[in-house]
Amino acid sequence: MAQSIDADTVVADGNIIIGKTLAIEEKAKTYQNVICGETAYGAGKIVASSILTAEPLDLDEGEEALESPFQCTPKSSYSGTTELSKESAKYRKNNDYSGFLSTLLKTPDKSMKARFSHYLTVLKAVEMAYPEKISELRDAALLIWLIEISNSDHFKDWPKIKEWTEFVLSHFKEMAEGKPFGVHEPRPASKLDIGYTVLHKQYGKGVVRSILQSSSAGKVSHMALVEFELHGEKKFPLPDSLGFFSILSEREASSEDEVKSLIQCNINGYSEWLSALQSIYTHKEYLGTSLYNIIYSLLLAKLGLKPKFVEDRFKEKGWH
Repeated sequence: MAQSIDADTVVADGNIIIGKTLAIEEKAKTYQNVICGETAYGAGKIVASSILTAEPLDLDEGEEALESPFQCTPKSSYSGTTELSKESAKYRKNNDYSGFLSTLLKTPDKSMKARFSHYLTVLKAVEMAYPEKISELRDAALLIWLIEISNSDHFKDWPKIKEWTEFVLSHFKEMAEGKPFGVHEPRPASKLDIGYTVLHKQYGKGVVRSILQSSSAGKVSHMALVEFELHGEKKFPLPDSLGFFSILSEREASSEDEVKSLIQCNINGYSEWLSALQSIYTHKEYLGTSLYNIIYSLLLAKLGLKPKFVEDRFKEKGWH
């Protein structure tokens, strides 16, 4: 988006929207639309799904303008969307995002090259964590960019990346709701160890604080000291009492506030900050209220601001 552009080459992932004129000497290329408030002119060519101008096109080899609003479709058989789809399909079956992005990185456009390089970094990080280490992810910025990737024209039909996105989203939603890490459906206890979060049939949820050992007449016995949320500390003989226990987690569960406080949102620079704000606003319902509010607060904190302060200033301007 710009008031005007005068360049040799313009390559965009989405629409090219110009307030006044687009002057192009070689090529303007997008898989979507070119929209000009006035006209497009120069010696170059425009490759797009459609071109919309307020005044007749003035390209040296350009199309003759149609009737108002001067919408036209390039006469060449080239279709950016079709070309992209075919290229994407070659790599999608095996989820070869690395090979696909290597091809996309051949673009001469520096901004697109930087974006595709960032996509590669994000997808590699998610692949390394999926599925066993997803619970170790703390940076919600990774989720923001993953949502952007999975909704982009390049990867929107990739089932594995969609699966990753849903999995990472679920993880961060659970964090935003304060659900402790590593807590699963109860499973029968085959042993008890220090730090285990357990469920007892009579006393409910507790944490194993220590395993006590004693000997009598040359016979060694073990006792588990368990601290329950509602009943305090109690001792149980091992292994005789294992049938009364189920394991929730092999480590002590964190409190809700502790879990929420672990979420980060690491943004590099002002442009990323703006992009992240727009992305979470666009996908607000998808993120859910709890996660959206946490990420929004973290982003505003980058400027030293509180969400309430910003919302009040917006209301003053009538930005509801």
